[in-house]
Amino acid sequence: MSSSAEYARIKELFQAASELSGEQRKAFLDEQELPQEVRSQVEELLYYDEEPLEFPEPVVDREKLAHVWEEQAPVPDIPGFRIHGLLGEGGMGEVYLAEQIFPRRRVALKLIRGARFSAQALRRFREEIQLLGLLQHPGITQVYAADPDGEDSQGRPYFAMEYIDGRVLTEYADEENLSRDQRIELLAKVCDAVHYAHSQGIIHRDLKPANVLVNEHGQPKVLDFGIARAVGEEFETRTLLTHSEHVVGTMGYMAPEQFSGRADGVGPRADVYALGVMLFELLTGTLPHELEGLNLFEAGQRITQSDATRIGRVVRQHRGELEVIVGKALQRDLTQRYESAAELAADLRRYLAGEPIHAKPPSAIYRSRKFLQRHQRPTTAAGLALGFGIAASFLWLFRPNPLEQPNDSAARFVSGREELLQINGQVVDGRFGSELVSPGDLDGDGVPDLVVGSPGERQAGAVVGAITVYSGAQLDGEPLYRVFGREADGCFGHRIVASEDLNQDEVPDYFVMDGHQHHPSHGRITAISGVDGEVIYTLTARDQGVKFRRNLCTVADRNGDGVRELLVAGFSGEFPPPDEFGGRPRPGVAAKGDGELIVVSGADGAILERVAQPSRMRPRDRFPFKMIEAGDYDGDGIPEIVVGVKLFSAPEMDRSGMAILYSGAELTPIRSWWGDLDQSEFGCELELLDDLSGDGQPEVAIGAFKRDARGPQSGSVFVFDPARASDDPLLRIDGAHFDGRLGVGLASVPDLNGDGLRELAVGAVSYQHVAEYAGAMFVYDLRPALEGGEAQQLFGDFADHGAAGLGFPVRALADFDGDGEVEFGSGMASYGRYQSEGGAVRLYSTRALRARLAD
Repeated sequence: MSSSAEYARIKELFQAASELSGEQRKAFLDEQELPQEVRSQVEELLYYDEEPLEFPEPVVDREKLAHVWEEQAPVPDIPGFRIHGLLGEGGMGEVYLAEQIFPRRRVALKLIRGARFSAQALRRFREEIQLLGLLQHPGITQVYAADPDGEDSQGRPYFAMEYIDGRVLTEYADEENLSRDQRIELLAKVCDAVHYAHSQGIIHRDLKPANVLVNEHGQPKVLDFGIARAVGEEFETRTLLTHSEHVVGTMGYMAPEQFSGRADGVGPRADVYALGVMLFELLTGTLPHELEGLNLFEAGQRITQSDATRIGRVVRQHRGELEVIVGKALQRDLTQRYESAAELAADLRRYLAGEPIHAKPPSAIYRSRKFLQRHQRPTTAAGLALGFGIAASFLWLFRPNPLEQPNDSAARFVSGREELLQINGQVVDGRFGSELVSPGDLDGDGVPDLVVGSPGERQAGAVVGAITVYSGAQLDGEPLYRVFGREADGCFGHRIVASEDLNQDEVPDYFVMDGHQHHPSHGRITAISGVDGEVIYTLTARDQGVKFRRNLCTVADRNGDGVRELLVAGFSGEFPPPDEFGGRPRPGVAAKGDGELIVVSGADGAILERVAQPSRMRPRDRFPFKMIEAGDYDGDGIPEIVVGVKLFSAPEMDRSGMAILYSGAELTPIRSWWGDLDQSEFGCELELLDDLSGDGQPEVAIGAFKRDARGPQSGSVFVFDPARASDDPLLRIDGAHFDGRLGVGLASVPDLNGDGLRELAVGAVSYQHVAEYAGAMFVYDLRPALEGGEAQQLFGDFADHGAAGLGFPVRALADFDGDGEVEFGSGMASYGRYQSEGGAVRLYSTRALRARLAD
């Protein structure tokens, strides 16, 4: 039908004939002498009228929409349609459930709102009709008929579209009790429809579960293109705003760039972001940003300035590749999102099929640059705090190196800070950064994670200590979890050691040590689940009739259960009394008694062996002080162990410390190296190096810092070859006076200058602040020293007094930025009068350092 007169004529004939019986209807229509086209339509209407279509009760809040019936223009009599009730209303239209007369079907009839409407409203209404008319996809509602001018509907423009007898996306998933995989596939189908719209130059811009209905066959249908934006010659590029209540209602699904107010800045990736929010909601029942109670401005700030919650933090089972996919869709920086809805759908289906996904976590380098862009003020190590109330902050440091270079003309210092990342502790006196370890990938996203100890943290007023676990893929985000110690003065987190999977969940675990010499527990070791921080088992020294010092390492499996064991520093004597604060022994008072090596089963915490200190040790000596597993120097297939010993009786022996090489199989001494009195704490730190001498076995570096910084050097590092008969070191590195306590931290780090040998990172902490700076960390190239020269200092980093403690510990960690190179780091535990700073961890990018050194 093409005119209102023809509609009226068919309606009149249908109504008259419907009152008659079958034979009477035929006679009636014969008498009218109707054109065949008209008669056929009347007969079809009469045929279907015998079994009318079933219309469900419109889903509508009658009280909420009462004003529509009272204030708006009366519903017009639209030729060809029979209206059954109101379905809902939007910013510029009302949608009714209706029956189309021919072809006979249920439809959703949308009329422009009100009897009076502006030219702008009419233009928008027509544009929506045009947009929908371009889209022919099984996942998008179809337009059946339209009267954009209102010629046949009493001046009320309308269009009829496919009526979806379905449920809102999230309601459908919940009511049908869909599995995780089914929900993912459902969202992938929505992505298909959205990508099709994008391919036609149309961006929806208001995607949300309420605008996706799922029919009885499980097919989602995208609705409401009322604020869509089209990009094409026939469309103006502009923003179609909706009623303010509607905008607020969809705030949680809007991409950060939509808050700019610029239509030309909103593209397909804004819809990708909304799809990511919908996926997050489908899988967790919550939104990635908490916006409840926030006004429009506050909500916009949160979405544009803070990262979305990681889905794995809400539902642990979603960690890993699924978390990476959702995280990529929800990136604030649109350049880091999926380029298209099709890419998102493809990765979701790869995940479902068990195939490698294409998404990768953003690198630490990228995230750091973005952080600096958001915080443009220059920063130094002193006074770093974001004030957001989170446990840590993450930033680039770019302060030029203000310290004069030493006289060594071969030294090269990197003055920029593109290679440096920092995480700041926010707890006063927490000593954040006292230990740092990367046990492996704990959250299943393919990137190793970081565990940081802060033994000075308090809970309920007591110093109990804590560890904080950060995702290596999102070091600037909130921690994955935190674990606190259980007893006052326990210093939980003072030592942390990586382990294997102890609880058969296919995730690495780790050990945390707390308690100390005079603590009631006599020391404690806790095996922690890497997944969630739950306790696997606890070994308390007092319960076993032993005492633990604050040191441990892992060694080769000794009881055949396939799990590496723990080697723990033990003690069998009396500890000095605590000071008036109850937490530390009185200065200058050493423990009296014998030390011992205690071998503990890594699998269950059972004590396997106890080895007494050598007979030549005296009661005041600290055996063992440090321990590491070294190479297999005796060829029995079991790596040997190096033990550092602190000799309090050294002045009488003209010695300041020693290191003993123990047989890994028998735990008996093989040989030893001694420090002289100048190196007052020889053996304070140990590190395994490359094979520097070419004998097929790794060398050992031994730190020897000077506690009081007397003399021409403040400390030294010695490198020994345990496979050689000679007791002389292969090389020696001496610190300048300002290097306070050089050698307190050691780590073998990746090759930075391309000579094929790993470098040595050395910490030089100055607790007593005799140095010009409160701590430093240097990286040395050892090859020149092997060739008869001196080790070359490649890089130096310094802390001012506000961040005291740089250089202890120094650790080689893991590849956090995905470039195949292991990063390394140093703690900045802020001891002494600078404990109020809280502490920090500095991480160094191997790739960035290498590139800078090559310039």
